[in-house]
Amino acid sequence: MLADILFIFYVYLVQLVYCQDAVDLDTVDLRCDYDAFEVALREIKYDKEASTMYNVLLENIQKCNAEKYSNEYVKKIKLINELLYKHGLLELSNGQELKSLRKFQEIINNYSDINDTTESLRESDPYFTLAKERYSNINSLFGNWESIDALFSLNTKREDRNLKDQSKIKELTYKNLLNEVENNLSQQNEQRNSEKIDQLFNELFQISPFNIKSRYLHINYLLAELGESIDDLSISYDLIKSYQIIIEKNSLSLSLNERRDIRLNIAIIQTFLLGVDSSRTIKSCLQLDMDFQPCKMIFSLQSKINKINPHRSLLLDSDEYKSGSYNDNSNINWNQIIKLYLLDKKPVIKLNNEEKKEFENNYKLIQKISKVMLIILFENTNIDVLNSDKFNDVELIKYIDALLCQSSTEDPDYKKLTNPYCKKALKNVMTKSQWTNFGKTLKNYEPFPIDELRNIWNNYPHLAIHAIEVILKKLDNDKFKKYGELRDELKRFFDEIGAREANNQFIKKQYENFEELQKNMYQNAHNQQQRQYQHQYQQQQQQQQQHQPPPQHGEFGNKDFYKVLSIPTSATDKEIRKAYLLLTKKYHPDKQGQLSPKQQAKNHAKMIAINEAYEILSDENKRRDYDNSRGGSRNPSQGRPGGPGGPGGQGNPFDFGNNFNFNFRF
Repeated sequence: MLADILFIFYVYLVQLVYCQDAVDLDTVDLRCDYDAFEVALREIKYDKEASTMYNVLLENIQKCNAEKYSNEYVKKIKLINELLYKHGLLELSNGQELKSLRKFQEIINNYSDINDTTESLRESDPYFTLAKERYSNINSLFGNWESIDALFSLNTKREDRNLKDQSKIKELTYKNLLNEVENNLSQQNEQRNSEKIDQLFNELFQISPFNIKSRYLHINYLLAELGESIDDLSISYDLIKSYQIIIEKNSLSLSLNERRDIRLNIAIIQTFLLGVDSSRTIKSCLQLDMDFQPCKMIFSLQSKINKINPHRSLLLDSDEYKSGSYNDNSNINWNQIIKLYLLDKKPVIKLNNEEKKEFENNYKLIQKISKVMLIILFENTNIDVLNSDKFNDVELIKYIDALLCQSSTEDPDYKKLTNPYCKKALKNVMTKSQWTNFGKTLKNYEPFPIDELRNIWNNYPHLAIHAIEVILKKLDNDKFKKYGELRDELKRFFDEIGAREANNQFIKKQYENFEELQKNMYQNAHNQQQRQYQHQYQQQQQQQQQHQPPPQHGEFGNKDFYKVLSIPTSATDKEIRKAYLLLTKKYHPDKQGQLSPKQQAKNHAKMIAINEAYEILSDENKRRDYDNSRGGSRNPSQGRPGGPGGPGGQGNPFDFGNNFNFNFRF
C-alpha cells in the first residue's frame, strides 16, 4: 500500500514539475513529459489497486495540452490508448465486460475524425486495431449487433474485412437461432420438444451468452418447465444461472427495482426450491431496498431456521450420515427442532392480528410462506400455484420433514408427534413407482429394487434407513426365512453401504436387527437338521432292534467309538461332549457346499457313526459295558453323577443344556 501511495504522489509530482497550473487551457501552453508518464504506466501491476492507478494516471495525462495532430498530441493519444486498452483488459479479466467495452469504445472514439491524418494515426497505433477486435467480440457476447455495424461503417481505407465477415456470420446465426427458439416456444406445452429447445438455447448462448432478451426468454421457458416439474432441481439451478448472468453482466442497464426483483427471485429459488441458505442473496436485496417486504420476510425466516437446523450435508450426504457426524455435533438440539416447527406459539415471521389468529404452528406457517413466495416467482406466467397441490411440499418442506423424522429416532419422547412426518417425508422423496414398489414390499413382501433403494440413499440416506426399519418390523422369523428374495436384497444393500462399519447409531441398529433375524434363521435351520438326524438315527436303531437280538456285552463288534470321536479312552464327559459338537459341526450339510450323492451318503453314514459313538460313550453304564466288552477298564471317577448317562442323566445326544450358546452362523 505504501508503494501505491508513493506512486500516486509521483504522478502528481510529475504534473507539478512539467505542467503549468492554468485556469484557461486554451491560452496557456501546458508541457508534459510523456516519457515519464510512459514509465509510470509500465510500472503498474495487475492487482487490486491497478484500476485506481490507471484512473489517476489517465486524469493527469488528459490535463496536458497539446496542439491537435502535433507530435506531442500523437504521443498523448497513443499513450492514452495504451492505458485505456490495458485498463480494459483488467476489467475484462474481472468479469466486467461492459466496463471494458467502454474503455475500448474510448480508444475508437479517439480516432473518430475522418481524414487522412486520423487514418494514418489509426494505422500506426496498434491499440486501435486491438481495441476494435475486442469491441467487436464483446458486443457479440451481448448481441449488440448494431454497435458492431456502426464500428465497421467508419470510412477506413484498410478496414478489417475478415473481422467484419466473422461478425456478420455470428449475427445471422444468432438471429436464425432466436427465431427458431421463439417458434418452438409459441407451441402448446404438450407439443413442445424440450430437448430441442434446450439445445437451441445452448447454441444461442454460445454466440451471445449475455444478451438480456435471450436470457429473459430462457427464464420464462424454465419457469414454465419448473411449473410442470417443481421437484426438478436442475431447472432451479439453471434459473439461478440465467438470473445471475443478467444481474452480473447487465447491471449497468438495469434499474434498481429490476436488480432488487432479480435478487428476490434468486432467494426464493434458493430458500424454498433448493432448500439452501440464501442469506447473501437476501442481504443484497435489502441493500437495494431495506423496506422490501418479501426480502424482509425471507431474511426473518432464514435467521430463525439457520440457528437450529443442522447443515444439510449432515443428513443428506450419505458418507457424512453414515459416519454419524451429527451424533458428535453438540450444536444440534433435536428437542428444539421439534419445538420450533410443531410446538412453539411464536411465529418465525412477524404477523398481523388476523394472521396471528390463524396461526397453528411454524411448520404450517412456513408452508404458507412458501406458497406466497412461489406466487411471486410465477406471477408473470400462467401457472396456478395457489390451487395446485404439487407446490405444497417443496424442497425446504421436504428437508423439515426429514429433520422431524430424524427427531423421532433422536428424541423418543416426541415419537408419536413426529412419526407421521417420516411417512410423509418418505412418500415425498420417492417417485410414484418407488412408492408403489414400497407398498408391495410391505403388503406382499416383494423385494424392493436395490437400484431404487440406492437412489433414495444417495439423496436422503436417513429416509432410506427408515424405509428399511419399516420393512424389518414387518418381518418375523418365519417371514424372514420364507421371503428369500427380499432378504437377499436387504443384505446386498447393507453390504453395499458398508453398514457393518457404520458409526451412525440408527444404521447400526437396523443392521443388528437384520443380523438377529438372520441368526435366528440359521439357528432354526440347524436345530431342524439336528432333529432330522436324531429322527433318522432313532429309526435306524429301531430297525436294528427289530431284526437283531438285544446286544450283549461284547457284541459291539470291532467298532472303536473312541476313534470315531477322535478322543482317548481316558476322555472325560466334557471332552466327549466337546468332540461330538465339533464333529457334528464339521459334517453339518450347511458346511459342505455342493456334494455329490456319493459324498452325501458317506457323510450321512459318518453322522450315524458319530451319533452312535456319542450315544454309548455319553452314557456311563453303556460306556462301562462297552469298555468291558473291549477288555479295557476305566477309572469310575471319570464319570460324574447326574452327567450324561449318569444317575439323573437322559443320555440324549441332542440335549445341549440350558447354557448352550454355540454360534450357528456357518
